[in-house]
Amino acid sequence: MRRVMAVGEALIDFTALDVNVPVGEATAFARNPGGGPANVAVAIARLGGHAGMIGCVGGDPFGEFLLRTLADYGVDTRHARAIPGYSTTLAFVARHKGEPDYFFVRNPGADVMLSSEHVANADIDGQTVLHFVSNALAALPIRQTLLELMARTKSAGGWLSFDVNLRPAFWSGSDSLEQAKHWCEVAFAQADIVKVNLDELLWLTEQDDRAADGQGRRELGAHQGADAGGSARRDVATDAETATAHEAATAHEAATAHEAATDREAATDREAATAHEVATAHEAATAHEVATAHEVATDREAATALRALADRIPGICVCTLGARGAMVLHREWGSPVMVQAPRMQVVDTTGAGDAFIGALLFRLSRDSADVRNLHSRSADEWAADLHFAIHASAISVTRQGAMAAMPTLAEVQQQMAAAKEA
Repeated sequence: MRRVMAVGEALIDFTALDVNVPVGEATAFARNPGGGPANVAVAIARLGGHAGMIGCVGGDPFGEFLLRTLADYGVDTRHARAIPGYSTTLAFVARHKGEPDYFFVRNPGADVMLSSEHVANADIDGQTVLHFVSNALAALPIRQTLLELMARTKSAGGWLSFDVNLRPAFWSGSDSLEQAKHWCEVAFAQADIVKVNLDELLWLTEQDDRAADGQGRRELGAHQGADAGGSARRDVATDAETATAHEAATAHEAATAHEAATDREAATDREAATAHEVATAHEAATAHEVATAHEVATDREAATALRALADRIPGICVCTLGARGAMVLHREWGSPVMVQAPRMQVVDTTGAGDAFIGALLFRLSRDSADVRNLHSRSADEWAADLHFAIHASAISVTRQGAMAAMPTLAEVQQQMAAAKEA
């Protein structure tokens, strides 16, 4: 089994306890260990794989807590260290409109201070999978240290795994996002596995200003009916008997007319109720069709954008699609492999992408295939890998926090079996 070495930040997530509010409006937070690379290392260790952490934390109580937590989860921390004089990076995160809303305290954080001397004795060989994210390319000296580790890993015959995991707050300058895109391209040129989410994919392929779908109109008609009545002339009788008979007849006709009108009103009410039920059912069916069409359009857009990215990089491209699943593509393939995600009750999406890539690397690290043959794996093999990773990620969103949400191998297998029986 290969050993995954995650490079970059380990930080503290202060997760808002308030429900569906922007991070700035939250009033209470819970402390959770986090950081993309650290989360991935924990995800792999929880599944039973071999994972290590290469990075720096602050010489403070938060840093001590992170190193202790990583070790408790079974992550090799020999190449993770506390740096006196620097603070551990803090991330305040709230779940707002279904997505994490972040605010970082990092001026700079200790994670940026990873230097060449810190990794001089790092265990890098042909069985190493070096995993990193774009945050580690945003500042010095960690960027230079990472580039050196990448070169050592490639030279030894190991794999490079790159998760874009874009955090604009980590990039500074008026052209910060252009700089981020530049360094992503540098990583793409060397990575064997590239992971993006849909927003990152559209940004990287310059399709983020396109509408995912068009808006359609629906017109609902209402049927109205009108009753027409005629008038009749009556002769007035001159004697009392005729008048009495006429009054009786008139009263009978009025009663009959009232009953008829009442029957018509009841019928109209029934018709209106039926029309309302039909209209409601039609609206529900139309809404379902529109939602389905939107998903199809979005998946088609994702496949097109993924093709644009895959055609210009040598490695495997994986894109997560949130609640819809994930797809994978290589430039030599005719079409992407896609799997659907199971429906889950979402509690916290923090770390869902880390759970996914961690589970995928766990699967691939158990395979004896050479890195040069990753793209030669069959569609069925890739579908099985994505299926496993999707279920690991699905479990993580049902729990609070990032590291604490990572599932064990038994939990993933149980979830997959339950989904198969459903």
